[in-house]
Amino acid sequence: MPRRTDDEAKDIPGFLTLAGVYERDTAEAWARNPGPVEEAMHGMRKIAAIYVRGMIKTGIRHRDNG
Repeated sequence: MPRRTDDEAKDIPGFLTLAGVYERDTAEAWARNPGPVEEAMHGMRKIAAIYVRGMIKTGIRHRDNG
């Protein structure tokens, strides 16, 4: 996966911090608007993408179940 920007998250703490910022923004969008909020759904997709990219970039490995 090519890097998008020079200041992109590079390690696990970076991805956790980045996702945390979007989690707070998404929670606020949901809390401040009644009913289903498209902005909050967009935020959830963004958060999922950050975590998937983080796992790929930091070398996700198969986890043993034992």
